[in-house]
Amino acid sequence: MKNTQCVVIDRIDFEQLEDGRTVILKLQAREGRDIPVEHKIHPPGFDLEIALAWCEAHGYTVRRWAGGARAWLGAPRPVRTTHQILSRRAARPGSQMDFALDG
Repeated sequence: MKNTQCVVIDRIDFEQLEDGRTVILKLQAREGRDIPVEHKIHPPGFDLEIALAWCEAHGYTVRRWAGGARAWLGAPRPVRTTHQILSRRAARPGSQMDFALDG
């Protein structure tokens, strides 16, 4: 009998590289952590806005910033520890990004 279990994707990270490729990382929440379950690199021409619209139409909350986006199934959850957030703020003074969720 074939295993037909479906993996629920709880978070999707999108990063647009300078050469036009788009990196997509899909994660599943398990035991209080987000575990990567799929990683793909799409060639230049991948339409990120279509992908993000699909996410929003299927119950994901999407946050966008220059060069990327992140989608959570349901409400956004922090992706970094307090120490990681403070380190990013120190490295990018004056940035208005919410490093708990973005970037």
